[in-house]
Amino acid sequence: MKFTFYCEIYKVRIYVYFGAVDDKMHKFMRPFRVHGYTSQEFEELCSHCAGSTSRFGRNLAIWMPELPTKPKHYGTIAHEIAHVVSHIFDLCDIQQTNDNDEPFAYLTSWITQRIYEKILTVKA
Repeated sequence: MKFTFYCEIYKVRIYVYFGAVDDKMHKFMRPFRVHGYTSQEFEELCSHCAGSTSRFGRNLAIWMPELPTKPKHYGTIAHEIAHVVSHIFDLCDIQQTNDNDEPFAYLTSWITQRIYEKILTVKA
């Protein structure tokens, strides 16, 4: 499963890919591939990951080898969404502190909702 969505407030596009490391994944995630790695090295790196987050300009990507359907997957997607939010805040020069954690919480919630709306639409 693959999809994208746009966050108007922060002017970023988020790409999400659930699936094996194959030609389709490489094509979808090409701009986000870690620079300096060959495709084979990238596949080897991904084979040891539960998930990954990448940034290319104002585009961010989340990859997991399978749809989140188990508690361990829910933890992984939450982990990757936290990375995305951190990247967005870095892009926008937003400092997160304990006195200012609501933007982080709201954005995390918003991204999570977008992802699960897509997943649940397909599973329905």
